[in-house]
Order: sequence, then C-alpha cells, then structure tokens
Amino acid sequence: MHQRRALLIGLVVVLSCGVAGSARGENTSDWLKRILDPTTIGVQPFPGSTLNRKISVDTIRYEDPSKRIAVYMVPIAETPRVIAYFAKLFGMEPKRGGPDAQGVERATFELTGAGGYPPQAKGLQVTILRSPWVDGMTQIQMTFTPPASREHAGG
Repeated sequence: MHQRRALLIGLVVVLSCGVAGSARGENTSDWLKRILDPTTIGVQPFPGSTLNRKISVDTIRYEDPSKRIAVYMVPIAETPRVIAYFAKLFGMEPKRGGPDAQGVERATFELTGAGGYPPQAKGLQVTILRSPWVDGMTQIQMTFTPPASREHAGG
C-alpha cells in the first residue's frame, strides 16, 4: 500500500515537472536560438575571444525568455585589456567590483543611459569576471534585453 502511494506521488511529481517545463515552451533548440550575436546590435566581441555555447545555453535556460545571452571566454591575463576594450567601445567606464580572492577585477557595463555605444545596443549588459566554470579564463557575459521587453517591464 505504501509503495503504491509513493509510486503515485512520484508519478504526479514527475508529470508536474514535465508540464511545467513544457508550459514554458522552451527546449534546447529554443535556447540555442537565444544566443546573442552581438554584431546584430552593433557590438564587436573582444578580439580573440571565443563564444562558449555550452555556458551560454546553461545561462539562457535560467533567464527570462525575452533576454538574449552570449558568453565569451579569454585567458585570465587578458582581463585588463577586455575591460579597456569595452570602455573604449562604449565610451563609458564600467561599474567595478572586486578584485576577487585571486586578484581578478569584475566589471559591468550597463548600456541604459547616455554613452558612446551604438543606439541599437541600448539594453545590453556586459559583465567581465573570472569564469566560475573554466579555470584560468575570464568570462565575458553579454545579456541583451530588447527594447520591447524593457518597456513591458517598465524600464
């Protein structure tokens, strides 16, 4: 009797999770489509950086479906050059945090107000930090919220 009840409860939980996942209506191919190509909003990635599709998709899975995300990687030694590159590209200084325990600075560029960045890039956030997933690498996370989504959210 107890086994049957436990089995039924387990089945209900599994089915509920499946329904919740499908209600959101996203799967791997949807997540891949949400990887941001920053050139579409007038932003060139840091020269020599590499798109990490796996980390991009893993990040996308947990974000609002209106956001488009790309995660690029460079060797940790490039961090100061990456920050300087985006400061020049956007015509603004980042919000700085850190350094972390290993001495690597964290920087965030939020393209929401005035700046020298391309107008179509408004709504982009670029966060530069030591990658928590790949040893010896800096992670450049670009998160873009399209204008229609920002207006809908009151921003």
